[in-house]
Parts: sequence; C-alpha cells; structure tokens
Amino acid sequence: MGKFSGYVICSDIDGTLITTKHQIHPKNLEAIRFFRQNGGKFTLATGRMPKSVEQFIPQVQPDYPVIVLNGCGIYDFKQKQYLWVLTLEEDSKDVAEEIMHNHPESGVAIVNAKDTFFLNDNESARYLREVEGFTYHMGSYETVEKPWIKFVFCQKPEYTVAMREAYRNSPYAQKYKMVQSGAPYFEFFNRAANKGAALKRLSQMCGFSLERTAAIGDNENDLEMVKTAHYKAAVTNANPILKNAADIITVCNDEGSVADLIYKLDGLL
Repeated sequence: MGKFSGYVICSDIDGTLITTKHQIHPKNLEAIRFFRQNGGKFTLATGRMPKSVEQFIPQVQPDYPVIVLNGCGIYDFKQKQYLWVLTLEEDSKDVAEEIMHNHPESGVAIVNAKDTFFLNDNESARYLREVEGFTYHMGSYETVEKPWIKFVFCQKPEYTVAMREAYRNSPYAQKYKMVQSGAPYFEFFNRAANKGAALKRLSQMCGFSLERTAAIGDNENDLEMVKTAHYKAAVTNANPILKNAADIITVCNDEGSVADLIYKLDGLL
C-alpha cells in the first residue's frame, strides 16, 4: 500500500504527455514510475487510433485499457482488441460531403476499426500522418469498410476555427459530436462518444473510483474527461475552454506537464 493506492491518472497524449517534438518528456516517465511505486495506476485517453498509440505503449505501459479515438473506443493493448466501440450512422456521409463542399481546402479522412483512409489529401493531412506515424490508405466512400467511427478534417488552424464555429451549433451538432482535437484538426463522430463517457465506462470495467481519478489534457476534446475526473487538470498552454474547467494548471507539455500534475497531487493528498 502506498500514498497513491486506489488513485488513477488518465492523460491525453498530444499536447500533454508528449512534447512538441512528439516525444515523452523524461520528467513524465520518472514521475509515472514514482506514482506507480506508491500504488497509483496510469492510463491514456487520446484522439489517436490504436495503431498510432502503439509507439508509446512500451514506455508508458498503461495499467488499464486505453481510451482511443476521442472516446469512441476503449482498446486493450495486451489483448490487441477493442473492448468497446461507438460507430457512426449511415447518413454521416451526407454530413461529411456538405462540410467538404463548404471547405474544399480540407484534407479528409475516414477512420474505421481497422485503419485510416484519406478521401483527399493536403499538407495538413500529410502532417497528421507524419506526426502520428500510422499506415494509411487512399480510399472512397465505397471502398472504406463499414462501420465507420469518425471523420477527420485537416486544414490550416484558422480554417479549423472557422469550421468549429460554423458547425458546433448547427443541426448536425445535435446528432454528432463535433470537436476541435488540435489546431489543424476538426472531427465528428458518434454523439454519445467523448473521453468523459469513456472514462466512466473504463472505471466500471476496471473497478476504480472516479473520486480518486485525475485527468489532464490540452484541448476541447479533453473537456468531458477533465470534468468527469475528481482532479481536473489542464496544461498551462491549453485551450481556454479546458483551462476554465480545470482546478489544477500544470506547466506546459514541453516542461513535463504530467510530472507536474503528479507532484501537485502528492502535495494535495
């Protein structure tokens, strides 16, 4: 039994656990070891698909299954399978086509349980593939196997902001979850899916208490997760929407934000 026995930390990856050079800060790894040595458990919640998360698993070795695809799925890396997943309805194609028509500058991808398929390409889409390091395919609506999980629109950050503002209060937002998951990325997926709902489900699956759970992130797709956890944390360079919901503000991701959260928790408990 240790000081952190029964406590769980759930961390976002991009902009939180990893630096702007897309590496896990050594301070984070050291602090996670300290957290575990004193009884704590650690896992991840990300917008990435499992293939893109795999590169971090050997270093992090999450204690519980990982929340992926912005809460659309929970994936067990030990069993190499989804434990739970939410998919899109058939008419999601119509929504995607309207957004593509209104924003021809976007690179667009469909994600299913197996892979990521790009309907068209641009510089931001190529950057996404480079950063996340996943294999991909070019495809079409007809060639991408259903069910689909989410659509990702990739464009310059100023266009992402415009898309978010145009669609967040649209009729489509009543049916689909629409979020900015990073400066160049706008996504939509099942309305019931978010990292917070997935965290609740994960706590039920694994038997840990949300009253002893901390969550940390940097963007608006982390909002429900941070609100769901008892200890609500955001990096100092987080989206203002998320920072307003957080009780704990850490250093930026380039300075070891997860480590800062752990040591702040150490002082609180």
